[in-house]
Amino acid sequence: MHYYYKPDFDRIELHYFLENDSHSMNALVRNSTEKELLQLIERIAEELEIDFELESFAFEEGGLREFFKLVAKKGKKNKFLAGIVAGVIITVLSHHATRDFEMEALEKEKIKLEIEKLKIDLEQVKEDEPNEELVRTAVAIFNFDIKVVKYRSNFYSRLNQYPKVYKIETTAFKDKDEKGTTSIVEKADFDKFILQSDHLAPEFDDQAVIEIISPVLKIGKYKWRGIYMKTNETISFYMKDHEFKQQVVSDAIPFQNGSQIVCELEIERKINEIGEIENQTYSVVLVSTFLNSDQRIETNHSKRIKRERDELSNQTQIDFGDSKK
Repeated sequence: MHYYYKPDFDRIELHYFLENDSHSMNALVRNSTEKELLQLIERIAEELEIDFELESFAFEEGGLREFFKLVAKKGKKNKFLAGIVAGVIITVLSHHATRDFEMEALEKEKIKLEIEKLKIDLEQVKEDEPNEELVRTAVAIFNFDIKVVKYRSNFYSRLNQYPKVYKIETTAFKDKDEKGTTSIVEKADFDKFILQSDHLAPEFDDQAVIEIISPVLKIGKYKWRGIYMKTNETISFYMKDHEFKQQVVSDAIPFQNGSQIVCELEIERKINEIGEIENQTYSVVLVSTFLNSDQRIETNHSKRIKRERDELSNQTQIDFGDSKK
């Protein structure tokens, strides 16, 4: 992977290549794609706590070229850091991550810690000291930052739907006579940057405690309501523990004000348009304990199901011995 970086390269050129040597494109398409680019830039600068303004200046023909400048608000150090941001943005825009965001949850806490370490490293570096390793580190972090990934996905998704654009180039530079290496992405590769699904792997809480507000006292796919004590938020959820549901319908479970269940809770999640993780659907898979103010009922079927799971798990771990004679 090549990194496009010099400490004082604080400008970015975004060059749209248009069919039939055109010099114009749909204003709504251009504005919507650049909105995603600006949000991407803002995200990186905000996370690194770099204080600068982003200025746009006159674009040129030759397809259509848009120019942005990262203007440091104070101090030479900020100008140096703006150069790092420019290098990171261009590399992130042109090198898609291979990690499968649809199949696994992102390690948000790990990324947060890595960003904090990067900020400390940035503070210690000399202002005019070219440090490509810092750019490499920043790219490695932000290539997996969920908001950056989403903004980049939106950027390429909007361009992919517009037939007139067949390629984009991005370049970091200081002035017209001193430019870095141009990064090129062909239209055939746009979909490599687009998330195929906004859904993430479900999250599980094996010891979730939910205070029941309104149980469903009849058979059917109706949602219950309760307070998820871990976050103290009111949720609507499906009761997928059919044996427990049957006990509720038959009045074998005595609900009263403040009744709680200890359960296995499945939380389906997705990434929204601004790159934030949203909880979409809550489902109680298994109820292990029912709690009232004066009683605690452990469900027999949960014991049986957990025992069956353990037996199945042990079967998959059987050592059949050495097959060699």
